[in-house]
Amino acid sequence: MIICLFKDFVAHKSFFKMSFFGVLFFNKSFHLLLLYRATRFMAGLRIFRFLVTPIRYFSSVFTNCDVSPYAEIGTGLILQHPFSVIISGGTVIGSNVVIYHNVTIGKRYREKQKNHPPRIGDNVTIYCNSSIFGNVYIGANTIVGAHSLVLDSFPSDSIIFGSPARLFQK
Repeated sequence: MIICLFKDFVAHKSFFKMSFFGVLFFNKSFHLLLLYRATRFMAGLRIFRFLVTPIRYFSSVFTNCDVSPYAEIGTGLILQHPFSVIISGGTVIGSNVVIYHNVTIGKRYREKQKNHPPRIGDNVTIYCNSSIFGNVYIGANTIVGAHSLVLDSFPSDSIIFGSPARLFQK
C-alpha cells in the first residue's frame, strides 16, 4: 500500500506540476486515492472492516466521487477534475490511467446474464461524460472520447468515441 501511494504521489506531482505540499494538501485527486487505498487495505483486514463504510462515505462527500474499495486500481491513476466520478466494485483499472470528470465505470445489469465489471488497460485516457458498462475490455494506450457510451470491448492503441462507442482509429 505504501509503495502504491508513493507511485500515486509521484504521478500527481509530475502530472499537475505541483510541489510536495501542493499535492499533499491541495490535490483532491490524490486525496481520493489516499482514502481509496486506505479503505481497500481495511476491507482486506477483518478487524478494520467496520471503518470502510464511514471512510468511503467521507471520501464521497469530500471529493464528490464514489470509488468502491473492491475495485482494483493500478498505480498512477489521475483524476483530472475529480467531480462525479463513479467506479463500481470489481472494476479493474490499469496503471497510469487518466479520468476526467463525470465518468461512470460499472457493471451492466441484465436479468439473465452474469454481471461482470469492466477491465481497463494501462495508459488509457477517458474523457468527460463517458460511461463504460458491462463485461468489456479497453486495451492499453486507448483514448475514450467525450460523451462515449462503451458497451463493447476494444483493442489496444485505439481511439473510440460515440454513443454507442465505435472504433475510430487503430
